[in-house]
Amino acid sequence: MATAPARLDIFISCAPARADQELLQALEAQLSALGPDVSPWHRGRVTAGEELEREAASRLAGAGLILLFVSADYLACDVCRTEAERALARHAAGVAHVIPLIARACSWRGAPWSRLAVLPVGGRAVASWPDRDEAWAHIVDGIRAACRLVGDVTATAAIRPQAPLAHSIAQAPALPNPGSALHQLRSPPADFTGREKELADLRAKLGPGGAIVAGVTGQGGVGKTALVLKLAHDLQVRYPDAQIDIDLRGARSAPLTPAQVMAEVIHAFDPTAELPDDPEALGRVYRSVLHGKRVLLLLDNARDRAQVEPLIPPPGSLLLVTSRQHFTLPGLYARRLGTLDPGESIELVRSIAPRLDEAAAAELARLCGYLPLAIRTTASALAERVDLRPPRYIERLRSVQNRRELVDAVLSESLHLLDASIRTFWFHAGIFQGDFDVEGAAAVADTTHDVAADALGELVQRSLVEWDGASERYRFHDLARDYARSHLDHKERFAAERRHAEYFLEVVRAADHSHQQGETTFLEVLALLDREWGNISTTLSWASANAEHDDTAADVCCDLLLLIPYSLRTQKPVLEQIPWYEAGLAAAQKLSRRPEEGRLLAELGNAYAALDDWQKAIELFERRLKIARQLGHGQDEREALGSLTHLYPRVGKEQQTIDYYEQILAIARESGSQKDEGETLGNLGLIHARLGELSKAIECYEQAVVIARQAGNRGQEAVASRNLGLVYEQLGDLPRAKEAMQVSIDFERAIDQFTGG
Repeated sequence: MATAPARLDIFISCAPARADQELLQALEAQLSALGPDVSPWHRGRVTAGEELEREAASRLAGAGLILLFVSADYLACDVCRTEAERALARHAAGVAHVIPLIARACSWRGAPWSRLAVLPVGGRAVASWPDRDEAWAHIVDGIRAACRLVGDVTATAAIRPQAPLAHSIAQAPALPNPGSALHQLRSPPADFTGREKELADLRAKLGPGGAIVAGVTGQGGVGKTALVLKLAHDLQVRYPDAQIDIDLRGARSAPLTPAQVMAEVIHAFDPTAELPDDPEALGRVYRSVLHGKRVLLLLDNARDRAQVEPLIPPPGSLLLVTSRQHFTLPGLYARRLGTLDPGESIELVRSIAPRLDEAAAAELARLCGYLPLAIRTTASALAERVDLRPPRYIERLRSVQNRRELVDAVLSESLHLLDASIRTFWFHAGIFQGDFDVEGAAAVADTTHDVAADALGELVQRSLVEWDGASERYRFHDLARDYARSHLDHKERFAAERRHAEYFLEVVRAADHSHQQGETTFLEVLALLDREWGNISTTLSWASANAEHDDTAADVCCDLLLLIPYSLRTQKPVLEQIPWYEAGLAAAQKLSRRPEEGRLLAELGNAYAALDDWQKAIELFERRLKIARQLGHGQDEREALGSLTHLYPRVGKEQQTIDYYEQILAIARESGSQKDEGETLGNLGLIHARLGELSKAIECYEQAVVIARQAGNRGQEAVASRNLGLVYEQLGDLPRAKEAMQVSIDFERAIDQFTGG
């Protein structure tokens, strides 16, 4: 298990072209924001008397992070090509992390490193940004995140010694083509009727040079979503890069935040992206991902301007919004949607229930207030129940006083025609806040897959549940969901919510087990968790709220949080993660689940470290360490100590850091792990060198070299030898410095031979 050094060396591979060197100077100025523990180097920093190639090889061999400064000149440069090959070999060996940085526009796709995630995200060259400062700020955010992965002391991942670099790289593979994640529009209703005037108006306003934001507002059930889906499908050919469809849940108690929406959009392009917690930094990533692309964003059920305004895309993309509320936005063309006109309403009725004559269809449409949701539901009932007499059915709708009562009355009449078991199933399925599949519905309704499938089929036919053929998932209209949930008493609702939580905990457990057994890839698991994130999030909210008085909720809270740390980090900002982790910690304490308590203390400590609250993080990891020792869990003790060695330097307690490294060293020697022993000695050497205790640093490095040599770990031997050489150089003992450095150089040559460089 690797423990990160106290300083991170960055090697920048850059072509000598003047345009590249000017951009490189700007990057260096920006990298100063990462602090003194991050040390960048490139060939322009070679001092007088140094041998360029030897120094460059040594610097590359010792770097934890390698930036490829990509341009047409870089691609044509033999020296740069060789450095890139060496960098990729170190990346593959798990001893460095490589990031291609697209400096100037060029044809880089297809290069050996093009499978790696690039900066800026999306691959837009720095030189082509109208605002270079924004480009650099985005790049520095990405490099800071990479520092966390590599093990910089300033970052949360550095406090995760349980995830060595090689493992982290394997767990975060290069971005494949996400395919369907970029093309996710639901289909408009098959019986979509009318609205020609509204569609023509919107198409005209969204033509070339027109608005880039269009909003459709109106009351619930008026057909806003259907209209915008129809419009989106008509326009999607103009936006070939992606069509992204997100329900903002604005009519519910917990609408999506702008940060959650940005994360979903970014992950459609890059499923493995770890995102900054700062909203401004996240916004830069969001805009960078969309810049230069033609993307259609459909944001359904918006709450207000504050939810939508941060999500306005750059020029070239289109944002379609629906909301029950009217609001203004920069560049917005707003269209308020009323009910269907009588002629369109009659056409919709007869397209669903053709047995009605025009007079009956007109009366039914009038009684439904020309509201599409009500029309679709009532007409579907008449279409399915051929024994139902239209005059009698219509008569039962005449007493409705307002549209909300109308919807309730329509749903009531439709449900009255269903078998009692299907009505009960529908009430329980209303627990779902977002979309769902047959298996989930069967679990929540406590029935079998076949019964659930049959029930959902009938409910779709009656327009009581919506079906999306593209995703093969179901969803409720907001008004229908509210009506369904209102028919469950508190006890019934709580039982259904508990079954929902238990089911999705098992879904996540099964995905984790499948991955652990090598049956599924990390990206496949991530895709499943993303697909079910709405349900997982609902489960965590319910479990957190009920853990204090319900043991099942407490168990779910503990277990689910510990199964999904990666998704949680990518889906939720740190400030939103903390309340869930605190609830999980309280649940573990309530249940006396000490191992889980320790793990949750570590996750909470990581969250506070990400916020630079070092003292709080130290407090949590000290508690984690105490529990590990009480339980006799050596590996957990090792991990807690490793985390603390990264935190104490942040509060100026170097001696405490040395004490804990020495405890780690004792554990490594007792366990017989030469790898851990060598790495720990190397880290102790770095601390002593930083404190000016050079004789102690030499002692540690020399022991590390011997151990690495005995273990046959040439990479570890090369790193320790290089650091030893730097200390001898600092002391002015150049022969010994050269001798130690030669080991590192020989290792680089071996890599060259292996890669054919």
